[in-house]
Amino acid sequence: MASTSNATHAAVIDAVGTGTSQTADLHLMSLSNGSNTLGFAGTKGYAITTRGDAYSTAADQNDLVFLNANATAWREDFRIDSLTGRVGIGISAPTSALQVNGVVTATGFIGPVTSSSAGTAAGYTINSDSDSTGSDGGVNIQVRGATKLAITDGGNVGVGGEAAPISQLANTSANSADSTGTGIAGAGITWLTNAAGYVQSLTNSSTAGTANGLYVKTAGTAATNRILTLNAAGSDVMAVTGQGRVGIGTTNPAQLLSLSSASTNSTAIRLDNTDTGGRNFSINSTGSTSATGAGSFAIYDSVAAAFRLTINPTGNVGLGSMSPGTVAGLTIPSPALHLAADGTITALATEGSSILLDPRYKARSRGFGYISSSVYAETGGGNDRGQLILGAGGMVSGTQQLTKAVVIQDTGSVGIGTSAPSGLLDVKGLVQIGSNTATSSNFVVDPSLSSQGYVRITTDSSANYLQSGLAGTTGSGKDLRIGPALTTSPWMNFQASTGSVGIGTTVPMGKLDVVNSGPASIRIGGTSDTFLRMVASGNPSGSRVWDMRTDSTNSGNFYIAKTNDAEAATTSVPFLISTAGNVGLGTTAPSYKLHAMGSVYADTGFVGSSYSSPEGGSLRLLNPSKTGAIANDWTLFNMTGAYGNGLAFWRYFQNGTNAGPAMFIRDDGNVGIGISNTSLAGLQVATTVGNTVAMFGSGTAGISIVRDAPGIYHNSYWNGGPLFMG
Repeated sequence: MASTSNATHAAVIDAVGTGTSQTADLHLMSLSNGSNTLGFAGTKGYAITTRGDAYSTAADQNDLVFLNANATAWREDFRIDSLTGRVGIGISAPTSALQVNGVVTATGFIGPVTSSSAGTAAGYTINSDSDSTGSDGGVNIQVRGATKLAITDGGNVGVGGEAAPISQLANTSANSADSTGTGIAGAGITWLTNAAGYVQSLTNSSTAGTANGLYVKTAGTAATNRILTLNAAGSDVMAVTGQGRVGIGTTNPAQLLSLSSASTNSTAIRLDNTDTGGRNFSINSTGSTSATGAGSFAIYDSVAAAFRLTINPTGNVGLGSMSPGTVAGLTIPSPALHLAADGTITALATEGSSILLDPRYKARSRGFGYISSSVYAETGGGNDRGQLILGAGGMVSGTQQLTKAVVIQDTGSVGIGTSAPSGLLDVKGLVQIGSNTATSSNFVVDPSLSSQGYVRITTDSSANYLQSGLAGTTGSGKDLRIGPALTTSPWMNFQASTGSVGIGTTVPMGKLDVVNSGPASIRIGGTSDTFLRMVASGNPSGSRVWDMRTDSTNSGNFYIAKTNDAEAATTSVPFLISTAGNVGLGTTAPSYKLHAMGSVYADTGFVGSSYSSPEGGSLRLLNPSKTGAIANDWTLFNMTGAYGNGLAFWRYFQNGTNAGPAMFIRDDGNVGIGISNTSLAGLQVATTVGNTVAMFGSGTAGISIVRDAPGIYHNSYWNGGPLFMG
């Protein structure tokens, strides 16, 4: 039925056609040309249509379709698929429950969901209300009716069903305390494991003591509470426990640092010094295929390809030897320790014990020295039991000769030049102090001073003297003093009661106390190396030997060095101050006021950069191995002025190109990728890979925002059912 009047609107209900053309239509049309004849010319309006079972196009059978006439042709705007119930807007074959081809703007209680129609998308905005103020609630993303992702009004994000996250990213709402009783910081990541009360957090907070660093917190300090575990190929290769212990090759470190491996060669720590003349050493616990044999402790010089120190499982020690053994052919006491000129120290199992000092032990044609406390057959017969002997020996006309220089008997008597001392000290031979005449002797024993006895070396009361009290003296009378005259204060005083030394004072307040009426100083100088050496526990070995030194080869640089032996050269320089005033930590050639080779950690403060300029303070991250047109220099700037106010991630290529900022975080929180003016949106992306603007997921699942045409974007591979935004 159709109206024949000359009206501008018409309503037509058609139920016509049979077979493959059968349709049922409702037309709402406008005849803009005043005609009363339906047709495309000048005809605009809508039609609601459905086709029958026998319609020629099977995909259109029984679908409910909304059509629009634009004066020249029909255009499909809306379809409900009769078989699947899917709804398509702007698309004739919807593949999901609701599929929209075009821009969607929703208003009302869910707030706007918009997409920019500019040539480059600004992204999407999801708001829980139409304004950005007040407590409007959060945004929840649900799967099968359950919340899986929640964003609170305060900006915290909860995952795994947590609707009230404690921190900026969390799977828990419980603010559990760590081992010190301190709660987790809000500006961080909080993760609750299956163990009750065991909380881990990752924090980088400008208000915390760990500012500008990664702060990992756990709730336990036991060996089973791991702060960090690294896994490779399914096996844990490194662990940091709650006790503060680090294990490499083991997850149960027994010490602060434990290394473990099943290597048949060795488990080793390598120390490299890349400075000119530096060497590479490794500390090894050897295995079955090692040249030293299994079970040895060894220090290996990688440059010389030689073992410098070896201690085998029986306790034998070799310096410069990887197989410490025995020395044969000696008729002196079999030495328990053999020090040879070629650097070898050989330990031997013996009946007694002795130390052999042998400069030519291989040829044995020259003399040697020894320290012995043992039973041995000396030339001419006889045994010495329970004595400590310092002696010398050598080969004379093919016969070995031994001479006892000093003998200390088990009674405490000491013999010099005699093996049978007749008193506590028995010297056979000349003891000379001073000149050859008795009247000029400078050795004085004076028991007349203050009724106490002294040993004093001087010429008279006005001359320089060295004095010490004898038995029976008390108090400071036992002190050893060096002075200009008996009537004046001594230059130096060795305090008998404490062992302390005073220079300019007789009452030293420490092991060494220097006092002067004017400025006091200690000067150490020389034509070559000048240094002050500190050795812990009186043991001149290992890393307990430290030097504060300058030397003539480094233009007067001051540095603190570590050595492996009290008589050896410097092996590493942890600290150096150059003549230019630069300070090096782990480097001997600092290029900056503070130049650290390795990690720098600030415990209760921060490491910062301050510079009043448009670029502001900066932090440079360099990788010299990157070459060509790639960024080997990333610099973080705190910018202002023409750059805008924010944090810029700036790139400099190795070929000299200034590539500009890759990302800019404005002070108001907006983030720009490939653009620094991010005032249009909270996240603005100005770069694409092909037509892909952004991707959230693994590359095969997730959300991929792909540009089809200006202002038109779609998700290229999401097929997991409805995608809720809001």
